[in-house]
Amino acid sequence: MSGRSGASRSGHTFHKRKWKPEIFLAHMSQLANRLLDAWLQRFVALDAVRAVLPDVDEMVEYGKMREAEIAAAAAAGRGK
Repeated sequence: MSGRSGASRSGHTFHKRKWKPEIFLAHMSQLANRLLDAWLQRFVALDAVRAVLPDVDEMVEYGKMREAEIAAAAAAGRGK
């Protein structure tokens, strides 16, 4: 058996394998999420960032208020 024959067979085997992009993307996503999470933790710990970003609880309350306003407007529109 020559080296060339073995190389072509190993190449053939490589191409026969099924590459599953969802496995690759899941792995990369996990890695990216860990890196982004670490960066985010460092970023929000900065005093300059804390001074600029709104309070989370205030934002949640604002979101609830907006949802209630939209629901009330939708209900009023259906009543006409």
